[in-house]
Amino acid sequence: MKFLKRKMIFVLTTALVLQGVNIVPVHAKASRNTTGNGFKLVKKNYVSAIKSTVMQYEHVKSGAKLVYLKNDDSNKTFSVSFRTLPSDNTGINHILEHSVLDGSKKYPVNNLILNMANQSLCSDINAYTQNDYTDYHFSSRNDKDFMNCLDVMMDSVFHPRVLKNRNIFLQEAGHYELNKEKNKANYNGIVYNEVRGKMGSSFEKLCEKSVESVFERTTYKWDAGGTTESIPDAKYSDLVKAYNKYYKPSNSIIYLYGKLDIDKVLKYLNNNYLSKYTKEKVNAKAAIEEPFKRQKEKTYYYYAGKEKSTSNNTYFAMNYVIDMRKNYDVEKTFDGLLYDAIYSKLNNAAKNKGLGKITIGLTGGGAMQKVFTIASGKLPYEKKAAFRNVINTTLNSIVKSGLSKSYIKSLLNSYSNQQEGEYKTSRGMDLNTDVINSWLNNGNITSYLDDRYIKILKKELKEKYIENMIKEYILNNKFSSFVTLKAKAGEDPNDRGTININALSKKRISRIINDEKNMKKWQSEAGSEKALSTLPVLSVSDIKAKKPDINISEDSDGVKMMFTPVNAGKASSLSMYFDTSMIEKDKIPYINLMCAILNKDSSNVGFEPYAFEKFDDAEKISPKIVARFSGSYDKLEKALESLKGMMTKAKFSDKKMVKDQLKASCDIAKQYAPTNHGLSYLSETDRYNDDLSGLGYYNFANKLHMDFDSKWGETEKNLQDVYDRIFNRNNLIIGFAGTKEGYSSLKLKLPDFLKSIKYYKYTPIDYNCEDNVKNEAFIDDSQNIDSIFLEYNIRKLGYEYNGKVYVMGAIANEYLTNKIRQTGGYGGRMKAESDGNIYLQAGDVSDIDSIFSIFKALPLYLKNFKADKHVLLRYKISAIKELLYEDSPMEQAIQNQEDAVEGKTAADYEREIKQVMATKDKDIRDMSSIIQGIIKQNVFFVIGNKDKINANKDIFTNIIDINE
Repeated sequence: MKFLKRKMIFVLTTALVLQGVNIVPVHAKASRNTTGNGFKLVKKNYVSAIKSTVMQYEHVKSGAKLVYLKNDDSNKTFSVSFRTLPSDNTGINHILEHSVLDGSKKYPVNNLILNMANQSLCSDINAYTQNDYTDYHFSSRNDKDFMNCLDVMMDSVFHPRVLKNRNIFLQEAGHYELNKEKNKANYNGIVYNEVRGKMGSSFEKLCEKSVESVFERTTYKWDAGGTTESIPDAKYSDLVKAYNKYYKPSNSIIYLYGKLDIDKVLKYLNNNYLSKYTKEKVNAKAAIEEPFKRQKEKTYYYYAGKEKSTSNNTYFAMNYVIDMRKNYDVEKTFDGLLYDAIYSKLNNAAKNKGLGKITIGLTGGGAMQKVFTIASGKLPYEKKAAFRNVINTTLNSIVKSGLSKSYIKSLLNSYSNQQEGEYKTSRGMDLNTDVINSWLNNGNITSYLDDRYIKILKKELKEKYIENMIKEYILNNKFSSFVTLKAKAGEDPNDRGTININALSKKRISRIINDEKNMKKWQSEAGSEKALSTLPVLSVSDIKAKKPDINISEDSDGVKMMFTPVNAGKASSLSMYFDTSMIEKDKIPYINLMCAILNKDSSNVGFEPYAFEKFDDAEKISPKIVARFSGSYDKLEKALESLKGMMTKAKFSDKKMVKDQLKASCDIAKQYAPTNHGLSYLSETDRYNDDLSGLGYYNFANKLHMDFDSKWGETEKNLQDVYDRIFNRNNLIIGFAGTKEGYSSLKLKLPDFLKSIKYYKYTPIDYNCEDNVKNEAFIDDSQNIDSIFLEYNIRKLGYEYNGKVYVMGAIANEYLTNKIRQTGGYGGRMKAESDGNIYLQAGDVSDIDSIFSIFKALPLYLKNFKADKHVLLRYKISAIKELLYEDSPMEQAIQNQEDAVEGKTAADYEREIKQVMATKDKDIRDMSSIIQGIIKQNVFFVIGNKDKINANKDIFTNIIDINE
């Protein structure tokens, strides 16, 4: 198991009048407000909520804004953002974002940022486009790597090659190319396929139309990412115009975060880029949509495809425009707290009325105005009034009765624990969104950075603060719409993906052929070793390849203790690994259901089931439940009390509650079922995990939910039986990450906790999960192929694991990424694990055959691979990054402890790193036989569009439509 960090970046918004913010003015030597590096220091404050000094600068000559959050986080973050406004649905700003990262004046490399990510230690280097801005960013813990990435990113945004190279536009936006029969032309491009994959579902169409229904006259009505109907209309000349209009320092904000030499960075930015520009006035502020006087009702249509029925396929959505400028509490409430507060009540009310699952959240708009949507799933059209009624009735009931104070206290406790926690990897980027939105709204930056969640919850404990927001911004909000999205039979006539050659002139056909020829020539040149050699790379001495130490001991009860010192103040992490190998195979799904029930009302502790393995052998399975607490160590006593109660006093006799949690866990499993099931082809451990939380669990939960009443007695009995046996001190492993003081505090409190946990001996079960290789396809609502996996475990081929496979993986990543993007796909990679599992993956592609051709060509590429030590170092750096993880010290400590649970020692790390650093190009050529062996096994699975999968149905042994 890998410790997963789930990061979701939302477009944060609004301005807030300064009130009660923890801000301390800092009077520094900058009284003259100058730095000597072209910048003037405008303001400097300390914000205790984020433990950072906020330093606001302006570049005197160019007018660029710069905000630096100074703190002790070693994971330094950089971002540069530009105000960018769409004027249609062609996605020009999105296409420009992609194109900017495809080569610059100093670095003429196709897929520049992806290639840089593959040879640096950066933890995040990427870009994204929203309706009123475009952001480019990266993070790195290594000082030299940070400056290398900074130069690559700045040269990309201020000197992009796309301004003089139309081929980049053709690759990224899209272009028509003739099919094999030369009778049709298919539109193919990276942005087009990305949008086709991610935005092709009927539910995404509902979100699109929900936004369109309330924004009629402003830029917020357009989709900045583009739509598949309009992207083919994008023009290269429009891209150049957009760049020349928006990409100016005076229309930008630069963001810096973490522990860095600010004077060095400011000097670099001034001398190399900003000093070359002068201030220009750019009109790039979005207009405000005027509120409606009454709610509008609108009906739209989507096409259900060739074989789908149009009955019971109607969606409904209630949409409310929220003005984010009035009060910053509003944005924080509607972008997070409101979901926690009302989702379960709305969902349960809808289910009780036979209306299925609902979805709530922010679906569109920009920094100043956002759309909050409450949407149904597919329903009969006749349920329209019932849907509207149940939403309004439930929300009115919440406003009248109020939210549970105990629940608000649990949320407050959870957010407080997060606030007290150590720096997490994504923290720099999370705060970046606050800074960007304060800039977009001309707000007070320090107000945006305050701990609003906690203050809102404290207000809620004293008054109906959130309830009043529900009343004002939803129930009494006339600036709203009710959208009905109905199904039509057949294919979308507006699909621009394929055109008949007979409809084209000879001149147009000739241009299509020449465009593709010229683009492929450029792709070959810009992906050459000569081009790649221009990228900056670290030296061996710059790499600090060392894992934190884990102190392992055993207490008098035979419990194994792991302690990893982390200098994190009071922040701590406690993990308890309970063995579950006594649970019979047919009861494995009940472990997941039990955890879902235990997690239902828990805010500061959580339970996660997972099958661990021996780190270098996926056939040696070690299933466990991990009970985890993260927060201040002075709350350990309370956390242990909570855990003790949950582990010794839980009952499962509440039939309705169990049924609700069964359905909720089934919905979660459905999202991950295709990938989890496809990976179960690899090993016994992966097959166990599929039964625990993948397709196996989904099938179990779905069937049990349908037969719940008749199976209730058996279900309650099995849940209680699994629960009574799992929480056992025998073979218990406890891990703690934090300071020595925190660990000492834990050891004082632990004996009483352990006394409450039963101890008994048992015989571990030999699960012998049967091999289930099927080469399956999984149908979803996408218009494209979302993922293709080709996989196998090399131990089955007679190969032993060696750290050198990570170097081969880095080389394969570069090859697959560049080749797949040349075909219009989003990208690809090779993933190697120490347990012997290896898979090749491609994402957001339009054609299955072409991807398998790329996979099959990889062994020959590796067999012919030659490189000197300087080129090899690029790939070794990528391999080291893969081995050491890109986490914060606390997150890395948790991951290292999980590796220790799998039997991995410091000596194993050292051996892997030595093997990586000793890799020669001959080793890569020799290991090409491993990939050839995997390809010969021909084990794969595909996730994506129904028509594309059915067109290749002969290659699959089974096709699963999980929505049916």
